[in-house]
Amino acid sequence: MITYALYADIIVPERRAELFEERVREFQELGSFQRLDPGWDAYMISALRTPSPSEHIGNELFRTAIHPTLANDLKGPTRRYVNLFMMPDPSKLALADIMARSADDQLYTEINGLISLEFQSIATIVPFPRVPFDSNPNLRYSRVTRQFSTKKLGAYLFGIGALLPTLAELGWQNIGIFQNITGPLNTLNEFWIAPPGESQNGLRDPLDALKNNELYNILLADNLARAKVVEHLQPAPYFQNTQPSLQCA
Repeated sequence: MITYALYADIIVPERRAELFEERVREFQELGSFQRLDPGWDAYMISALRTPSPSEHIGNELFRTAIHPTLANDLKGPTRRYVNLFMMPDPSKLALADIMARSADDQLYTEINGLISLEFQSIATIVPFPRVPFDSNPNLRYSRVTRQFSTKKLGAYLFGIGALLPTLAELGWQNIGIFQNITGPLNTLNEFWIAPPGESQNGLRDPLDALKNNELYNILLADNLARAKVVEHLQPAPYFQNTQPSLQCA
């Protein structure tokens, strides 16, 4: 069975970040999109943000472009938010209808007005063992985005699946690996709970812990991504755990 997810990458100027978080929390408490459409069958399974504001830099590796009209809005410190939603088969979800209703909703349009830049992608959830999202604010997450040549993607997935137990022994807990079916293809977004103390070490790819591992060198060393971005994240304060968590395999 294929399980689908939608993830939204959101950039908000730091001066509007607190208000953005307040309004998203309110939107969640009011029932999220289900208050606009009771038949809406998608729900938030995690919400993350960067621990501190930083200058926004377009990601040339993945050809992310900043629209000229947004250039001034993106000057100065910004926050990145990553919201993940579980969703049914996209062909069975009335996305156009719910977006049309959202445009008439005052709270949704206010939230949208606080955002400088947003990218959305639909992905399948790779069926590996995983742990549920934990909103403990003391935890730190690593998000690794990898883009592959077509011939290496399958080999990488085989290798990372075999190495998940080893990574777990080293303290890296996988909460989900998502393979894009829209947006940049041959792209994986991996979300990991970092080991205790990892936040003191800056940005880190969990695979860095395996460089001396024999199985890693056999399975993955020759099948790595052609482009990679690593981000350090923490739970966003507006996450409302009111729905079933991402089912763990």
